[in-house]
Amino acid sequence: DAPSQDLPLAEYREPGSLTLKIKAASCAPKAFEIEDFLSGVEVDHLVNIINRMNMERSTTNGHLSSTRTSRTTWLPRNTDAIVNSIFIRAADALRLDESMLRRRRPDEALSENDDLAQRNEELQIVHYNQTQEYTAHHDFGYPGRSVYPDGRAPASRSINFCLYLNDVDEGGQTKFPRWRSALTQDGIAVQPKRGKALIFYMVLPDGNLDDLSHHAALPVLKGYKMFSNLWIWDPERTSL
Repeated sequence: DAPSQDLPLAEYREPGSLTLKIKAASCAPKAFEIEDFLSGVEVDHLVNIINRMNMERSTTNGHLSSTRTSRTTWLPRNTDAIVNSIFIRAADALRLDESMLRRRRPDEALSENDDLAQRNEELQIVHYNQTQEYTAHHDFGYPGRSVYPDGRAPASRSINFCLYLNDVDEGGQTKFPRWRSALTQDGIAVQPKRGKALIFYMVLPDGNLDDLSHHAALPVLKGYKMFSNLWIWDPERTSL
């Protein structure tokens, strides 16, 4: 059947399901690419929203730093139906219940002890002008710096679902400098491409943090870069 005209951007929709092809970029760290995760129309829609927003200098742990020179703003899931559909598609790609990426109603509890809190941050939008970068860093938090009254350590960012919103003329790759292979020890760099998604995991299956997820946004050498982070927290996080 033809898509209902009541749906957002109905004139651009095609009947049937969407097939996403997930390509393994790296085994250690665990990283995957999805070409054309966003359509050109969706990218344009996001960029139009972002261009009407105020972007502020990016911070690291709440402080300005010479290691991170981009500008940042945040886009909530409930911005509109298009942004909401992108969150749902990201959950599908990660094989997560989409309700984990929003606050759930009591009748949507996923377990007996579900606190109903969302397990993600809002969509962080990052803009890099020429020469701007974010030097190598980890996204996860280190357990042990603070502890809950019952002795548990706070949970950590577990997954980063990244979206590239433009083709960068030169530079701007996402690099994992600790990646190694039999052929090179120079790390691996993911090329920015409009509409592409990059997924990487920061927590190992045994619960330890993955040091190999150390990554950098390389300097933009020509043009600019517009990028987004959707951070997913592991299920033990109790509040945002």
